Amino acid sequence: MTDVTSGYQQPYEGEGKEQRRRVIEDALLAFRPEVERRFREWIGREVPSRNAALGNLAAATDVHRLLKHRLLIDAVRRSDEEDREALDGPIRDVLDSTLDQRLDPDTRRSLVDEAKLRLDEVAAAPGDPRLQAQHWEQWVLTTESVFRFSTHEATFQACNDEEGAFKVTPGGQLVQSRLIVCEFWSDWPPTSFAKFIDPLHWPECSSFWQAMRQLRLPTPTDGGYDCDLEETVKIFNETLIVPLEVGFRTRPDRSRVWTRFNIARGFYSSSVPVDVDTGTVSAESMPGGPAKTLVRATKYLHWSDPNRPDFTSLACDFGWSEHMVEMAYACREQVPHPETAPSAATVRLSPMTLPDSAQVRLKRIYPGAHYRATTATVQVPIPRAGGVGAPRIRDVELVQMVADVITALAGKPQQDIGITSSNPAPTSSKERRAR
Repeated sequence: MTDVTSGYQQPYEGEGKEQRRRVIEDALLAFRPEVERRFREWIGREVPSRNAALGNLAAATDVHRLLKHRLLIDAVRRSDEEDREALDGPIRDVLDSTLDQRLDPDTRRSLVDEAKLRLDEVAAAPGDPRLQAQHWEQWVLTTESVFRFSTHEATFQACNDEEGAFKVTPGGQLVQSRLIVCEFWSDWPPTSFAKFIDPLHWPECSSFWQAMRQLRLPTPTDGGYDCDLEETVKIFNETLIVPLEVGFRTRPDRSRVWTRFNIARGFYSSSVPVDVDTGTVSAESMPGGPAKTLVRATKYLHWSDPNRPDFTSLACDFGWSEHMVEMAYACREQVPHPETAPSAATVRLSPMTLPDSAQVRLKRIYPGAHYRATTATVQVPIPRAGGVGAPRIRDVELVQMVADVITALAGKPQQDIGITSSNPAPTSSKERRAR
C-alpha cells in the first residue's frame, strides 16, 4: 500500500530502494554544485538537471511529504529569483504531489497556487541559504491551511551538525567529533516506534541502510537485548561498513524505548571509515510537550579515512535527520490515512461551508481555529482539561465541545448534548461550567 500524501509504503527493498535513495540524493546534488565537485569520484553517475531532479522528486510516491517539502525549500533557497521562475513547473508538481490526490483538480490547483506564494516568501526570507529551523517554522505556519500538517511534520526540528564534542576513539585518542541531533513529536505512544528504534530492522525501513549483520548472537536482557552488529550504509556509490555494539531496551511501563550504540572495539580495524560512531535513538513519553511522545536521535561521528572525503559532513543534509522520520513511519505496522487520523490536538469538521460572518465568529471565539473554504473544513484546537501539560478533553466533554462549535457558528444558543436526556435544554457555557 502506498499513501501519496504521507509517503508510507511497505519496507524498502530491491530496485525500488536504490531508486528512492537516488531521487533523494539527486534533489540535493542538483542544487549543491560544491558537493557534486567534492564527491564527484564517489557519486558514480551523472547528476540530473534541476528540472529533472525536481520532476523525479514529484513523481516519487514513496518519499514522505516532510522530506519532499524540506528538499524543495532547501532547493529554492539556493536558487535566485530567475532560476525559481524557470523551475516554476516542477516546483508546482512537487507541491501537488504532497496534496491529497482524492481532491478534484481545480481544488488541488488552488491549493498549489497558495502554497507556491508561501514558498516564494520562505525562499526570500533572511538567513543562510541552507534550510534552517526558522524557515521550516514559517512554512508550517503559513501553509497549515493547505497541508494540515501532522504533529511529527509540524514539530520536526531541523538537523543541527554545527556543534561538536570530544570523544575517545578505539585507539584511545581524544578527537573532536561532529554532533548530530534531530527530533520530532508524535501523537503515537513510544512502543509504536519500537521497530524503528531496533537496529536489526533499520534496513527494512530505510533506503540508505543496506544491512545490519549480526557479528554475534543477541544476548537477552530485561526489556531488550545486547548485540554486536555490522552496519552497512550506502551514500552515492560508496558503501560504508561500521561494526557497532548496540543495546536495545524498553522500560517495564513502556514509557520509553531506546537504543544506544557505539563502535564495537572487538571488531574494529583500520579499514573502518570512522573511529567515532556513538549515540542513542529513543521514543519517550514526555508530559507537557506538544504531543505524547518525543522521538529523538543523537549521534557523534568522526571521519578517519584519509583516502575519501569526509562523508560525515553529509549526515544532516543527506538523510540522517529527515530519514529518521521516514524510518519511523515506514516501520509502523499500520499507518492510517491523514484524512482519518487528524492530530490528537485538533478536531476537524467537514463539510462545513462558512459565510464571511461565520468565519469572523470562528476566529473571535476560537482564535486557534482554521477554515479551509476549498475543502469546506473547519479545524479547531481541542482544549486541555487543566493547565499546561494537562491532557486534552475527551469523551462527553469533547462531544459537547464539537456541539458548541457547530451551534456557535450557526449563531444559535449553546445546548447541552443531552447524553442522558432526550430533551436537551438551551444552556450557556457559564451555566454548564457551574454544574
